[in-house]
Amino acid sequence: MIYAMRMALAIERANHLLLGLSLTARALSWLCVGTLLVACSDQGDDDDDDAGSTNVMLTDENNYQSTTKLTLDTVKVAVDEEIEVCWDQVTTDLLGHEVDPTKDIDHIQLIRFKGQSEDDVETRLASGTLKAGDLDGLFEYTVADHANTCVDLSNLHGLGDTDGHIDLQDEFVASDDFTYVLLVAEGTTPGVGTQSMVFLKRSSSADATTVEVPEGGNILEYSATLSSQKVSIPADGPWVIDWSKLKHDGTGNGIGSTDIDSVLLGFYEDMAVKDVQSQIKDMEIIATTLWEAEDPRNKQQDLAEAKERKSGDAFPGFESTNGVWLLGLMCSSCQSPAPLGLAVLDPQAGE
Repeated sequence: MIYAMRMALAIERANHLLLGLSLTARALSWLCVGTLLVACSDQGDDDDDDAGSTNVMLTDENNYQSTTKLTLDTVKVAVDEEIEVCWDQVTTDLLGHEVDPTKDIDHIQLIRFKGQSEDDVETRLASGTLKAGDLDGLFEYTVADHANTCVDLSNLHGLGDTDGHIDLQDEFVASDDFTYVLLVAEGTTPGVGTQSMVFLKRSSSADATTVEVPEGGNILEYSATLSSQKVSIPADGPWVIDWSKLKHDGTGNGIGSTDIDSVLLGFYEDMAVKDVQSQIKDMEIIATTLWEAEDPRNKQQDLAEAKERKSGDAFPGFESTNGVWLLGLMCSSCQSPAPLGLAVLDPQAGE
């Protein structure tokens, strides 16, 4: 099918798009919720032989572990009828954070899977095991008028085919062979920035022609466990982090050689590890201070190059010990902007 071919090619060019889940670019960047459509990488890669001088090594033993469950509503709609999709009820994202459905929703996507049940799709979305070949079609609509929160499905078009329109009689049919997922997202990259989602199903017993996309906060169940194997790091430097031995992300999926493209360092004053872990969905919101460093080299990053997110000031060092230091290894091109690596640092152990 031509749409599926275009979609697969576009996903490959983008170095693997989607979830769950920015679901919002910043709010979700700590959340590991699997991936919609394609995992960031299928397997780990060999060690780098040309790694530079480092003094802090991260391994799989230091990384967190996470579990995710997605539960989507199913909306049955009439056969052979135009379907109106509305997202004015999407007032929370998948993390339960507030969303303005008028301002924040930029993209509507209808994804078709062949030969997979709704349970199959939910499980594989959550685990990050869906591949481009599992998709049978992807259709999209960019919200141009943010004063409007509804659109007819016939206004969607094939990926990259901005001049066309979906033929509902052929592309959205009543058949147990197909499963359809409707996503509403922030941003316009297919599969990225998902705020909420719902199954759509044509049914001869249904007469509904309007779909109200639900709020996202009730869809995702997520838990994460931070490793008790803290990473020793000198309090006064140097702080050159090396993750060449880190092979798997928090869900057990492999990490590719170029997946990690930034490092995030957070400090949580007057909190214990268990406190941070229990609020994992709000990791960036509850942080006292966040520093970022982009474009790491050879799976390494010197934290001396990290900048405070708000002020741009350089990282001053581990000046505080009354709290938790957390290091995140980020992937901007992965479908889920969750950390591929997330580890607790122990500045007290460094010398």
